[in-house]
Amino acid sequence: MAAPKPLNIIAERVRDARAKRKPPLTQDELSGQVAALGVTIDRAGISKIESGTRSVLDYELKALGIHWSVRLPESAAIWKRRAVSSFSCVCIRS
Repeated sequence: MAAPKPLNIIAERVRDARAKRKPPLTQDELSGQVAALGVTIDRAGISKIESGTRSVLDYELKALGIHWSVRLPESAAIWKRRAVSSFSCVCIRS
């Protein structure tokens, strides 16, 4: 039986970004660093995001983007509606 398709594209990108860090960032370390930005995603939550079994909430995506200095699309309607500061990207770079 094939693995379930991830719920979103962020799953692979979070996993890859953690692995590409030198030294690699653990799920627990990422959880702590995102918590320092005021967003709580525990280690199990990071694991579920990476496996594609948990979706990422908009404010969590914003925190992950800030953590990795990535910008989300400024033109995305959700960001304009919520007056969130400008970002631009859907991929996470290390």
